[in-house]
Amino acid sequence: MLPRLVLRMRRAVRRLQRDGEDLSLSGAENSARWRAMLSEIHERDRALERRLSEAERALNRLDLN
Repeated sequence: MLPRLVLRMRRAVRRLQRDGEDLSLSGAENSARWRAMLSEIHERDRALERRLSEAERALNRLDLN
């Protein structure tokens, strides 16, 4: 499981990296970029949770008993 997570993180970093941009492991800019990337990931998760809860409510309204 961990190797897949590492690969996903590497891909995410590469996707968010601008061409020719240096990805040093220190500094305020790097910290801000990581926070922005994590915020984007969390926003995707929240959107997914909203869609799933909407689908669940729609299924409950059908009352298939």
